[in-house]
Amino acid sequence: HLKRGSDWRVPRLLASGVPASVYVYQTPEKLKDGWEPESWSKAGLDEKILQAGLQKVVDGTYPHIHGVLALYRGKLVLDDYFYGYGPGDLHPAQSETKSVFSALMGLAVDQKRLQLTERLYDFFPDYRKSAGWDGKKDQITVRQILTMTSGFACNDWKDAKACSWAMVHSPDWLAFSLSGPLGQEPGSRFAYCGACLLPLSAILERRAGMTVPQFAQKYLWDPLGIQKVHWFKGPGGIVPVSFGLEIRPRDLLKLGALYLNQGRWRGKPILSTDWVHDSTAPQVPKSQTNGKNDYGYLWWERDMPFQGGTTRVFFAWGVGGQYLFVAPALDLACVITGGNYKDGRLGANSLKLFQENILGALP
Repeated sequence: HLKRGSDWRVPRLLASGVPASVYVYQTPEKLKDGWEPESWSKAGLDEKILQAGLQKVVDGTYPHIHGVLALYRGKLVLDDYFYGYGPGDLHPAQSETKSVFSALMGLAVDQKRLQLTERLYDFFPDYRKSAGWDGKKDQITVRQILTMTSGFACNDWKDAKACSWAMVHSPDWLAFSLSGPLGQEPGSRFAYCGACLLPLSAILERRAGMTVPQFAQKYLWDPLGIQKVHWFKGPGGIVPVSFGLEIRPRDLLKLGALYLNQGRWRGKPILSTDWVHDSTAPQVPKSQTNGKNDYGYLWWERDMPFQGGTTRVFFAWGVGGQYLFVAPALDLACVITGGNYKDGRLGANSLKLFQENILGALP
């Protein structure tokens, strides 16, 4: 009983059972999921640059990269897997789940079930009666939660054990999230906090009258032709906003295509153009995040080097090297999955692969 990504100790095996030492490209397989494959050469991509990047995956220079997919001008030009993974396998999205949930919140806003200006504790008024209630919490809005500026004293980048991991080990995740103290004025400062997002799950379920997985299936997955996903559930069945989704990389790429096409899939509107624009626009400047990336509504954004200048890219980002990149000006989307959970420096290889070998190969 081999476990993918763990017991497969090398990126790829030849039919003889010998580890592959040279990367060999194959045009993506045409499956029953709507993607039209196209070869690198027909797409006009620089094969040498792409080959050089994927060779680093095969020879271990970039270890534990499980999959690399690219959609260029509407065609699937790359769909490659390593360490025993394949196109039919679900893969943990980790914090990319946040960006998927951003799309669900956009659907709720589009359907007028919710407004970003609504106050958090109007949904949970009983907490105002609790001992030690801080009246400043009444300032917290749904929008501030989506931009990681809620003001709660929680920062996973500084101490995840006391924040999101503490929530995971608590018996009531919603109570943990809503009972936390403030560390700064709501709306004043960015702090990356997964636990702070948990109330959005309960809010969406209340306003939609169905569970998060049911809402996602009806209004996002079904329209995109996606049937195989898995949501993690916490105590009482609550679905976390910040992690826990497992999805096929080819299906995650459909979310990238949806955003590339301003909320439309195969010509049919699914998500409003306004939400696509606003959620991927810089709501929080990079000076308040990590100095490199702006932040939208649970999406990251950055100007990346391209042909002597820069191009704007927004992306979903998860621990271990999980990325969904979307470059609108280039009509490009890219999914990279990985298993580099123990070393963030290795996880950064996914970003290098995209910047140097995917963007670098474009005409």
